[in-house]
Amino acid sequence: MSEMSRAPADFSKMSLASIVRSMSPQQQREFIFRTGLVDTDKINKKTLKEIEEDVNLGFLEFLDPAEKAVLRYSWRFWARPDQIVDLPEGKTTFLALAGRGWGKTKCGAEWVRSLVESRGAIRIGLIGPTASDTRDVMVRGDSGILACSPPWLKAEYSPANRRVTWANGAIAALYSAEEAERLRGPQHHALWCDELCAWKNAED
Repeated sequence: MSEMSRAPADFSKMSLASIVRSMSPQQQREFIFRTGLVDTDKINKKTLKEIEEDVNLGFLEFLDPAEKAVLRYSWRFWARPDQIVDLPEGKTTFLALAGRGWGKTKCGAEWVRSLVESRGAIRIGLIGPTASDTRDVMVRGDSGILACSPPWLKAEYSPANRRVTWANGAIAALYSAEEAERLRGPQHHALWCDELCAWKNAED
């Protein structure tokens, strides 16, 4: 019988979660606490009461509920390297050109959340192919903004005002690519443009 060798793992394409899963329990503990991924300083006592005691990650059971909650909402822990939006100096655009299941919506929603958390009172524009796409996918979808917002910085959606707001003053306005004229006038610090290939009035 010929001996078969296993190819070394390509860590450049693996999420931190996948890498940690391959470690021994002791290595997991050392890695998690050394990297500061479960810093619970952002969670106040009121929020702590809202966190369920049975937050389940499927592993890392040595963490307490608050630590599990922080890790549950840590995109940099669960994302693959190519899903992290890190724009180099001087660059203003990140394009996710990929097929179904790559995680484009999650990537966009988490990017918006990162802007809200790091920059505070920021104005963001959300543009989908249609009004219902912007609402049902980008905001209310399984991987949308509401789903990825943590208890300590909840996103509030107002259908009547077509906007999402956060307690720190950040605002995200909803638009449809079918109504290009509505983008004349409003100012934004950042835009999340979803499914560009499906925009009927992309040039406008």
